[in-house]
Amino acid sequence: TGAAAIDPKISKWFRKIVYLPTDVNFKKHKVETAKMVHNSTDIGVILNSDNMSLNLKEYLVNIHYKDLEDMSIGETPYRIQKFKQLYNTFFEEKEFLGVKDFEPLFKIKSTDEIHSADELSAGEKQIFFRGGSLLQMDLNDSIILIDEPELSLHPEWQQKILGFYKGIGENNQIIIATHSPHIVSSCKKEEVIVLDREDGRTVVKSNVEETYGWTVEQLLLSVFELKSVRNPEVQEKIDKFKSLYINKEKLNISELNEFNELKNELEK
Repeated sequence: TGAAAIDPKISKWFRKIVYLPTDVNFKKHKVETAKMVHNSTDIGVILNSDNMSLNLKEYLVNIHYKDLEDMSIGETPYRIQKFKQLYNTFFEEKEFLGVKDFEPLFKIKSTDEIHSADELSAGEKQIFFRGGSLLQMDLNDSIILIDEPELSLHPEWQQKILGFYKGIGENNQIIIATHSPHIVSSCKKEEVIVLDREDGRTVVKSNVEETYGWTVEQLLLSVFELKSVRNPEVQEKIDKFKSLYINKEKLNISELNEFNELKNELEK
């Protein structure tokens, strides 16, 4: 975890600014005992994955035992429940069970197999540690900066990851940097800022078309300005075939052979 300096004149408009970089090296950490975990009081916070993975585990263990203390005096536990709700509304095939023997545990619904947070896939760890760390901070009226939230995520998860982060806290402004058309498709046109490079400078494109609900192909061709959504080698052969087809009455023997070879290959 790191801290960032924020101009006091700017900070009056929000409680915190939190930055999640692309660093997703979530190392294994074993929690030996329950201990108090204090959230950073800094206005600007950088959540690095290595520190994040240890801090979140320690925090979950801590609130687990606080919930047990509440139960021992007849009160209803509530602390870890919000983490269960966060994860279980996102994961369809797994269930977050809570903490046992100082370890956060998940259950695979189809087999009832139970495993630790360290055994989550790379994409699942992103959701677990990034989402949980933000929830741990109790963020409201804050700015959350996330670099490439699509890393290691299946396209189906990319489609709903923006809603996942929007559900953490209230009245937060979420700013993400992404190359995922699945995420862009979840955004209204006025929420999207497209950056481009011109003459070595970064510029903002002003002619962005509609984005919300558009297909991946539409977004790749318009917003991301791909020349083709096909494999470049295949597209090159198609373009060559079209060129030969237009002039097929004037082709020499070599060009005619090439035309027939391309036709046979593309028809397969």
